[in-house]
Amino acid sequence: MLSSASALRLTCLLALVPISGGCSPDSPEDKAPESHDIEKPAPVLLGLSPFPLTISVSSTRVYWGDGTDNSIHSVALDASDPQVVATDQKYIETVVTDAGDVFWLVNGDDDTSLWKLGADATEPTQLYRALGYSASLAVRNETVYVAMARTNKGGSESTGKILAIPRAGGAPVTLAAGESYPNWIAADEGHVYWANSGTPGDPFAYPYFLDGAIKSLPLEGGEATTIVSSVVGLGAAAIVDGSIIFSAERTKGTSSLHKCATSGCGAGGAYAQTLVEGVALSARPWASGDSIYYVDGEFSVHDGLQTLKKISIDGGAPTTIVSDRTRVCALTGDATSLYWIEGCSSGYDVPSGGIWKFAR
Repeated sequence: MLSSASALRLTCLLALVPISGGCSPDSPEDKAPESHDIEKPAPVLLGLSPFPLTISVSSTRVYWGDGTDNSIHSVALDASDPQVVATDQKYIETVVTDAGDVFWLVNGDDDTSLWKLGADATEPTQLYRALGYSASLAVRNETVYVAMARTNKGGSESTGKILAIPRAGGAPVTLAAGESYPNWIAADEGHVYWANSGTPGDPFAYPYFLDGAIKSLPLEGGEATTIVSSVVGLGAAAIVDGSIIFSAERTKGTSSLHKCATSGCGAGGAYAQTLVEGVALSARPWASGDSIYYVDGEFSVHDGLQTLKKISIDGGAPTTIVSDRTRVCALTGDATSLYWIEGCSSGYDVPSGGIWKFAR
């Protein structure tokens, strides 16, 4: 049985309206206003999607991939003009926007491919296809960088690659090979960075990955440098202001966030700064300026268990941005707002996933 607040929120989702005014869990139907209350902006629902999994935002639109209809969707930042920009894209892994172009990865049963929808194009173009599985991509200038978690069907832990592929199309260049399940990649003005999950252990034991690492190398190629190594349960990562933000799983379901200089911080992150501990991360953090945004709370089918929070890149107490969220699996942002996917599985008490926006 849904609570009255949950039922009201579900009504908003089905009606495709923002959670504000009469559709707020804290509306007058549930809470009498007090004279000293300060009205706060409410999250805005930009649209619904059967099974959204990955999200990116450009200067004018939000893009996401859906795992049920195997399509790339888009909507304007004011929730108008919803579009399906690509179809027949089975197993969409990552969506990234850059300079008007949209890029995404597709993982088939045995192969992986990189796709691009140009700013003025109406049909996507396949830039790369190979045997294996790709986990993440990043775009810098005229190059797309891809982290291939494995390059064979079986999935050996030492077959991962870091590829550089021209954004206009052309032959890929292998920047690094023999990597252990690279799962995240980013690039700045001089280097490309990636995170390796590490060597898998006993699938019935905890933790599964024991020796994660973050590495870098120059954009033009060269010798890779290990920034941090031997991280147990290395997970989400982000780069901001010359630092790498990464998570390490301390106990089952509980992680900590750390900051490490891109010049390195030792085995196991021995010299890394711990920013926050005891968090349950269900989405990769997003960093901007001097702040890191993250989702804290159990990924559950029940309402209101997750909170979007902010912490300074220098540490300190976290600040709650938005609370009472459910099944958040992807988070991003721009200069003014946060965007996230909520309800990252179909069924249960909410029939579809939602694409949300909140002025930060």
